Amino acid sequence: MPVITVIPLSLWLAACVFCDLKTRQVPNILTLSALLLSAIWRAITGDWLVVGMVLALIAISDLPHTLRILLSGAAWLPCIIFGNAAQGNLSIALFASWVLWDLGVMGGADAKILTALLLMIGDPLLLGAVFLAGGLQGLIGMLRKEKTVPYTVAIAAGTVCYLAVHLL
Repeated sequence: MPVITVIPLSLWLAACVFCDLKTRQVPNILTLSALLLSAIWRAITGDWLVVGMVLALIAISDLPHTLRILLSGAAWLPCIIFGNAAQGNLSIALFASWVLWDLGVMGGADAKILTALLLMIGDPLLLGAVFLAGGLQGLIGMLRKEKTVPYTVAIAAGTVCYLAVHLL
């Protein structure tokens, strides 16, 4: 990921967190525009197979649950079978993000933000950093007896930590 993209990426994440903290919603203009730009970027870099998987998962998202589960595997398998190791690993991280949304563990805006970040950065290790930040945020929320926590905070914190480690 080019270093020059860190500032706009950070500003976008800050806007997502601000909206989520203020209204508990992130506007589609923020999430969908970033998702579109990152998908274009990933396709330009040659990972069109991964972008195709994401588009297929989006396409089946409104289908009945059983059919959605069956088709999600069909959307994911071409990346594993025909892609290289990096595409396979990235597709696993993207699929995990989609499954967390499908199970209701993560909201739609959170899933779109995480998908956009994974496509932009292209490294599945980002997911680990976000999950660690989310676990810490969840622990703090549990100690504070909060029923829900805005996951955009964990997404942003995990992304900043990932970028700090990989770019410095």
